Amino acid sequence: MATGWQFWIDRGGTFTDVVARAPDGAITTKKLLSENPERYDDAALQAIREVLGVRNSSCNLSAAPKKWLLSGALLANLVPMNE
Repeated sequence: MATGWQFWIDRGGTFTDVVARAPDGAITTKKLLSENPERYDDAALQAIREVLGVRNSSCNLSAAPKKWLLSGALLANLVPMNE
């Protein structure tokens, strides 16, 4: 079993998806708009805050112990195949 939280992040142009594994092995997912400046500065950090139950957006998550934090980004646009 993992000894800490693990996070996997996929940042897309429209949505940011986060999969989190708790220390007990439970899996949680979050999907937020990648850009939503009225609610948060960074979708991935906001999703992690929500998973961890952190209410204060000024909380410094970079100081929190994490075993894994993996992030990816969409690098290609989808193009219709029949053009």
